[in-house]
Parts: sequence; C-alpha cells; structure tokens
Amino acid sequence: MNGRSAFRFDRRDAIMPSEFVVPPALDPGDSVAIVAPSSGGAADAPHVLDLGVERLRETFDLEPVVYPTAEKGNEYLETHPEERARDIHDAFRDPDVRGIVATIGGDDQLRVLPHLDAGVLRDNPTRFYGMSDNTNLQLYLWNLGIVSYNGGQLMNQVATPGHLHEFTERHLRRAFFEESLGELEPAAEWTDDVIDWGDDAYADHEPAYEDAIGWTWRGGEERAEGRLWGGCLAIVEWHLMTGRYLPDPGALDGCVLAIETAEDMPSADRVKWTLMCMGERGLLDRFGAVLVGRPATRNHRERPNDEERAAYRDRQREAIAGQLERYNPDIPVVFDLDFGHTNPPSRSRSAAERSSIPTTNGSSSGEGAASLIVVRSGSQREIRRGRLFAGPDEIMSAGSSSSPRSRGTSTLFTSRANRSEELFYDSPAHGSPGVRPPLASRSLTGPIAAALGFVSLPLR
Repeated sequence: MNGRSAFRFDRRDAIMPSEFVVPPALDPGDSVAIVAPSSGGAADAPHVLDLGVERLRETFDLEPVVYPTAEKGNEYLETHPEERARDIHDAFRDPDVRGIVATIGGDDQLRVLPHLDAGVLRDNPTRFYGMSDNTNLQLYLWNLGIVSYNGGQLMNQVATPGHLHEFTERHLRRAFFEESLGELEPAAEWTDDVIDWGDDAYADHEPAYEDAIGWTWRGGEERAEGRLWGGCLAIVEWHLMTGRYLPDPGALDGCVLAIETAEDMPSADRVKWTLMCMGERGLLDRFGAVLVGRPATRNHRERPNDEERAAYRDRQREAIAGQLERYNPDIPVVFDLDFGHTNPPSRSRSAAERSSIPTTNGSSSGEGAASLIVVRSGSQREIRRGRLFAGPDEIMSAGSSSSPRSRGTSTLFTSRANRSEELFYDSPAHGSPGVRPPLASRSLTGPIAAALGFVSLPLR
C-alpha cells in the first residue's frame, strides 16, 4: 500500500443504500479487536488501556485482541494513516473478531479514510464501537449500509476512573450482546469531570457526578421516523468542508440528525455557523428530527465554575434552536441526551446509535432495519423525562401504553395531563419492520446506529 490513493472511495457508495446491515451480536467469550483508528493515547497511558482490556475481559467476558496501532504513539500514527487503515481492514476481515473497539478519538481520522477499501468493510460487517473522531469511520460505514455504535470507546468509556457506572455497563451489554437495546431512560446523573491519565492512581479516582435534568424538547410536534445520521459536530463540519464522503443530499431526506460537541468546547457561534452553513447548503431542512447530546463543559485546560458551565449549555442550546427555527422550524428537537463527550453514555446508534446515545444505524425497510420516530406535544420549553424501548418484543403502540405494537420499535415517552411524548427506535433482529401506527410521519434515514446514548442511536 503506497500513497494516499491506495484505495479510492467510490462516490456511488455515498448514496444511502436501500438496506442496512446490523452486524451480528457478540456472545460471551467472543474476541474483540482493540484498534487505534485515530490517535495514540494508549501509548502515553498504557495503564488506562490495560484497565479497559481488563474490564472487557472481567466484566463482559470478552476476549480483547490488542492490534498493533493500539500500542503506537501519536507521532507514529499521525505519520502512518495507512497503518491505521490496515488494522481496520484486518479486524473486519478476521472471522474470529466479532466486535471492534476504538481506543480513543483524536483529530485526524479523516486522513485514514482514503486508505480504506470499501469492499473489505462491506463484505465483512462487524460491530464497531467508537465516538468523537471515530465519527469519521462511522459516517463512512453508514455510506456502506453498515450499522455502527456511537459509544463504547475503550479509554474514556470502558476504562472510566473509579467504578464502571451501572448505566454505562447496562447499555454496553445491550450494545455488545443484544439485537436491540431494550428499555432506555435518561441517566439520573452525569459527569464531564476531568481526571488526568498521568495520575498513577487514575483507576482509584471517582469522578464527581451531578444530577441530570432529563431531556429538553423543542420545535415542532409532528412525528418523525427514520435513520440517524451525524455524530460529533466537528467531524460533521469536516465532512461538509471536504465533501468527499457526504451522502448525496437526497439520501438525508427524513433522516434524524444526531449531533454533539467535544471537550474542546466550541463556542455557541461556532455551532451556529456550522448549522447555518448546513442550512444554506440545503441540508438542514432535509432532516425530520434532531437529537442533541449533552455537551461537555470543561477540559484539561478550562475549568469554568458551575454557573459558567450552565450558561455555556444554555447558549449552545439556543444557538441550535435558533438555526433550526430558521431553516426547519416544524421538526421536533430533543436536547441533553446521554451520548457524546459526557458520561455515563447509553450506547447510541451510528446508523445507530445508537450508543453513547450509544445507537444502531439501520434501514427502515428490509432485514436489519432500524429507524427512529420522535413525537412530542405540549410546551416547547418544558423539560421532560421519558423512557425508550428499543426492542423486538412487546412494543407499545404510539397512542396507548398498553396496546401491542409492531416488533422492533423503541418508544421513548412521558405523559402529562394525558399528553404523551414518544421516541420510537426500530431495530428488528430479523425480517422486515412492522407497520407504523397511523400517525402523520416523515421518513428518515441516518447513520448513527447502535444505541441511544450508545446509539448510533447508540446515543452514548
């Protein structure tokens, strides 16, 4: 393999495929590849890598296989994007590997994509777990019709300091071992506390958690249904600038846009400008709903106080809401979901996200389908708590909490004065999805696939 043009991405792959493949679920004892498609953080913090490997083995009864890139440093990986692509190919091709876990994110995975062979990945669908810079690979996989999981990253979600949060463990188990995510709820607490990997006692430190306020609903009240597309907003911005791996605009019609911001804490203006450009490019009005992960509000360099952190979240929320009101005012928008750069994540789909929200990406028709339906009613500014069912069995209908619903639908709902809010997420294990309930709906298609929160929807 020599040079950036070793593999070329066929623009025909950028058209959303008619069907999505949900890679097979893992079984206890299965091998999972540990790869570094992005940066080489594990070389600087091998004890964090070791903690993640130990938890995969001891907590989840999986057999981690550490690939060469996982132990390389940043300088080497930056200089050798083709080596990162080789590990991705080798992991997807290995018939004994049932899942692929990224070590950490970074800031240049875009340079790896020209070295990927789309045929290798398409012919060997395997569950991929990652977030942040790994949104690059998840968007690439979405173009190929392969569901991936936004969340489950080794060093900052599996190897969290202190104990592995029960919320994270529960959703990781679903993203690893289940065809669907089951019942999902907002996390009761969350953290973006920063604990230095350089601390030898890293594993013993418990992050400071704070109470979560639940999910915030804005925008229209029309029901929306479709696939997830998106991920880390900075990576979405890169793809908008390069244009090389974007789906054809029509492929995004009716998709659910899922976005979250990283720990570099982009300003509200930066977020606004990105969405403005999507709007002026004619993309923002194609989506049928928008999901926004809870933003990180501190990092190693910046430690604002609680008031400043709350103000940052408010400014970002208003910036996003303002652009959606301008370019797509009638769609439902849900803020502060459990996916992205805060913990604990609920794995979301990446054509899923599934999940932080870890999530599975999938198709609204055909085998392995996955779709998302969002319905809201009532005041646009009310904060809601709800429940999400992401499973093939015993799904409730849109209008009732007791009537049976078609297989493979997830429902996130709350009721207040007999008014309900519902988020449906379809991920049938077999066959075609069930018939939708008779509500006005918009078809959506999108990329995040494995879990809500661990959704690709993984939503974390």
